[in-house]
Amino acid sequence: MYLIFEAMKKILSLLLFAAFSNVIVAQDIPVEILNTQDSIKVLLTKDLQKVYPHKVKAKQTLYSIAKLFELPVTYLRKINRLEKDAALDLNQEIFIPLRDNLIRTDKPANVEDYIPVVYKVKSKETIFRISRIYFDIETDQLKSNNQLTEDKLDIGQYLTIGWFKINTGSTLEQENMDLDSVIVETVEDSIARIDTSFVVIKPKYKKGIAYWDKSSATNQLFVLHKTAKVNSEIELYNPVQGIRTMAKVVAHIPRNTYPDDIDVILSPATAKQLGALDSRFLVEMKYFE
Repeated sequence: MYLIFEAMKKILSLLLFAAFSNVIVAQDIPVEILNTQDSIKVLLTKDLQKVYPHKVKAKQTLYSIAKLFELPVTYLRKINRLEKDAALDLNQEIFIPLRDNLIRTDKPANVEDYIPVVYKVKSKETIFRISRIYFDIETDQLKSNNQLTEDKLDIGQYLTIGWFKINTGSTLEQENMDLDSVIVETVEDSIARIDTSFVVIKPKYKKGIAYWDKSSATNQLFVLHKTAKVNSEIELYNPVQGIRTMAKVVAHIPRNTYPDDIDVILSPATAKQLGALDSRFLVEMKYFE
């Protein structure tokens, strides 16, 4: 009886080992997520986070997708409202947050290992807004990526923002990866429903007092604002000069440091771009909260 019991234990152990091995092998089998004929078409959330809507292909799993984009499976499941054991359907659309460090902005020498990351131009968007505000790359780099000789853009035009490596050979442990908590929180907050409605961005309009320090020497186009979303863009208009410009909101105005009637603090470069003559002047603002 003892010998039979021991034999059964060995058989059970072998069966469990075989089953476990099959799971590991199944997860490690390379599954093509994207190929060289594909491109990553980027959408923006209301918080200007980058999201890629991906249509599931045959044999793709949440694990294989998460591995390519270096995201925890649990996180990808959570933002797409997927049940823990739910399988993906063919042609099902899932939303994948894009990590900035995975987008290479200069064209790589081994371009066959990469696919382009592209953005579709919308009404009133400018080369400055897309490069400096949306994707934080140099305007000249964006123009070079797209062989542009001028700043003019057409609605519906696709711009190559950079390149994404599809042949990574990654062996990262997805569940234990350290993901930027800011990305996690903002994308979860932004995607209230998993559909394309979340890309609509509704601005605020206001007239107010702008202030700038003429003694400062910075040449960057940025502002401090009372309530505008940090890292978003703001459109400024000087009605006296009839000049309009865009700038980046880098922080909120610190409390008790400026008079209460001041709505926006301009860098000298921004003020000069608006043709400002006085340190205080009226501006019209279009921004996001």
